[in-house]
Amino acid sequence: MFKFTAILLVLLSQYVFADLSVLGYQPYTPEEIEGKANPSLWKKYNFSSYSYLIKNTHCWCPSGLTRVYVVEGKVVDFEEIEYFSAMKPQLKDLQTIDKLISKIDSYYQKHPSTFNVRFDPSFGFPSEFFVDPEFGTFDDEFGFQILEVVPLKRSGS
Repeated sequence: MFKFTAILLVLLSQYVFADLSVLGYQPYTPEEIEGKANPSLWKKYNFSSYSYLIKNTHCWCPSGLTRVYVVEGKVVDFEEIEYFSAMKPQLKDLQTIDKLISKIDSYYQKHPSTFNVRFDPSFGFPSEFFVDPEFGTFDDEFGFQILEVVPLKRSGS
């Protein structure tokens, strides 16, 4: 948990503090963080089959709760739990947690105007994420919460 908290604080410090050099500090670059940090808990566990409950919170997309099923690293099914918009999720649009983590990293690399991410202390998946890529641009925000991850194993294993 400490490693994720430390990495999160380093990442967020780049957006919260305008100039840390005044205090004699500078943020780690993503390469330095990668070099100093152990692999994330999520990668350490290496779950290839799991289900997760996701709530889209900020996006021009279906908003509501969806249970996503991932088997051997591929999204294979989903279950609509509740929806607050006319848009419904499509299997082709749902992603594995690894792809969501890559998406988060991609947003971070582009230096968005607002960037917030929290990781689950037990499994290391992104439990909460919000990004506003460009301040003042209409409907470019993206955010979600992953409320639960359930690792799956083959029956009889």
